[in-house]
Amino acid sequence: MQIPSIESVKSLFEVHRAVLNLATIDEVKLTPIGQGESNLNLLVTVNRSSEYNLRVGLRNVESERTLQVELHALQEAVPSIGPNAYLVDFS
Repeated sequence: MQIPSIESVKSLFEVHRAVLNLATIDEVKLTPIGQGESNLNLLVTVNRSSEYNLRVGLRNVESERTLQVELHALQEAVPSIGPNAYLVDFS
């Protein structure tokens, strides 16, 4: 799987800037942090200070289902147990 371009990730983050609590997006850095059977995980650093784990589904329709389930589970978890989960975007 090819890593998404910085431009495409920046565009995605611009669309969801309010949800991600980002006033502006001046700089985006992508760092691969792992790949499993179903997802590619990227560390997205915005403006050198805010970090997000971007999970890119590798299995089309099945990824849409599993990523939505994971988002719901993370949103229901006690904040100290797991990361903050913000959104799922299938565009």
